Amino acid sequence: MKQGTVVLVGLAFLTGCYGCAHKVSVTRYTANAFEESNAAIDVYQTQRPARAYVEIAELVVDDRNGQPVAALVAKAKEIGAHGLILTGQKEGKKGFVPLGGILIGRTYMKSTGIAIRYTEPVGADVQ
Repeated sequence: MKQGTVVLVGLAFLTGCYGCAHKVSVTRYTANAFEESNAAIDVYQTQRPARAYVEIAELVVDDRNGQPVAALVAKAKEIGAHGLILTGQKEGKKGFVPLGGILIGRTYMKSTGIAIRYTEPVGADVQ
């Protein structure tokens, strides 16, 4: 039984399935630190915000654990963003997935977004 557990853990490690948590990488565009936000943030996909903003960081998350947008939003809030502009997907790591006793090659995608802060007060009306 112990040997079977070691094999399963080893396979999980080799296939990259060893964690369910999302690791979001952050590339900051500013040295400024902002307070974490507990408020909802705006998420943009097909259009840019109507109000003035600055880009504070690029966020990248591996899609293999599902719900990448939720992970990007959580990280954006953590770094003090007012909004998130989803910028798409790009090719991530290549890995293997066990299927019926064999390993199948697979390329994992990464979702990307730009964390933003509005340059006018958050409650300001936009014309």
